[in-house]
Amino acid sequence: MSPSNHHNRRKHHILPPMLTRPSKCRTICDLPVELLDMIISYLESDDWGVWSCSLACRYLRSVSIDRYFSKSLVAWHLHNVDHLFSFLHANPEISAKIRNFTLGGATRDVGKGCSLLITTDDTIVLRLLPLLPHLESIELRTFAYGQPQQSVPPPSPQRDTPGPFHLRHLSFGSGYYGCPPRSSSVSGLFRILSLFTIDHLHGESRECHLDLGTPLDQSYLYRPLQLKYPLLRGYGSANSKHALMILNSFTESIEPGYLERVEIDCRAVSEVSAIRKLLARNGNSLKSLKVDG
Repeated sequence: MSPSNHHNRRKHHILPPMLTRPSKCRTICDLPVELLDMIISYLESDDWGVWSCSLACRYLRSVSIDRYFSKSLVAWHLHNVDHLFSFLHANPEISAKIRNFTLGGATRDVGKGCSLLITTDDTIVLRLLPLLPHLESIELRTFAYGQPQQSVPPPSPQRDTPGPFHLRHLSFGSGYYGCPPRSSSVSGLFRILSLFTIDHLHGESRECHLDLGTPLDQSYLYRPLQLKYPLLRGYGSANSKHALMILNSFTESIEPGYLERVEIDCRAVSEVSAIRKLLARNGNSLKSLKVDG
């Protein structure tokens, strides 16, 4: 090779891209292994998702993690919550920013739909709350709710009952479309709700596949539900028995004097009687009512 050709090849050699300026901030390339594990788990067997994630990493190299995380955190398709808790423990400056949190368990494709793989309960929620000190909203998706193992002992000076923690919004029951039934405990679900004072609750009552043979046991609740505005949605007439169990459970568990507004989808005649009982027991403070047929 002549010296001139060698010089030209060096001259036209394309260097790898570099940041225009160095940054002392952590970048998306420095994400903790716990968070990377969750991302990979969510994107497994999704070629398009892996490609788009790789593309995003190329363009976000100089974006600070602390700046990228603002008020919302979404953790879906979790096989367990240990990595999530490790990440929140290790990054308190991020955890302190979170106002809105979406938590979803893993699912598995089974032909025409998917099956739920993860069960959640109040112990997971209680582990989460101290890590998110400014939390205002929780959305629980694609979980089965476990049956509580023991009732809540009566209050005493020697024992603190957790909560109530205030939330502007709590949502349950969404994300289950196409999932075959896996029985959940209505007591397990309502035990979680009883940890909070909730301004606005959004429930997909027909998407919760409940164990119809085991009704609500109020001894499992931390306190009567302190709930201002329940919005209970449902589509079609399927799973009316599950919606009826949800309605009856709210009737039994809501603390009188809290309800200010109620909005319910009514898809079966049997639900009319359940709504009437709910209003008769808890309607004294009601300011607004909407029932859609």
